[in-house]
Amino acid sequence: MDQNGIDICQRWFREFWGQGIASVVDEIAIADVKLSYPLMGCLKGREPLKTEIKSFHQCFSGSSFNPIGRFIAGDTMIVRWKVDTFYSGVFGGLPEATGKKIHFTGISILRVVDGKIAEDIGEEDRLAIVQQINSKN
Repeated sequence: MDQNGIDICQRWFREFWGQGIASVVDEIAIADVKLSYPLMGCLKGREPLKTEIKSFHQCFSGSSFNPIGRFIAGDTMIVRWKVDTFYSGVFGGLPEATGKKIHFTGISILRVVDGKIAEDIGEEDRLAIVQQINSKN
């Protein structure tokens, strides 16, 4: 992956995931971009991604999305990340909103084709999310 691909992946984490800027999808993702995460399901195309990231940020408000490690091979970047957020909505089959501050980690595998995000496949620590939402503290 060249520096442009690395920059695109960093923008994806900063703007799409971290800030919930849906319009960045039009700029830095291919038209039939694929995204798959347990909480979001499998999505294909820019419009479904833009809709889902807006919902994600409505439910996980004030998110701080921080990459904490990465590995690059060919056209792929694997990123380990952590999120600090408030759970303030209902999302992905999770229990009702609690307004609690929660923290969770995950991993993403991004594939870049012709300088654009083609695929974002990942896993988040759903167990940690549910345990924190349901905790009495």
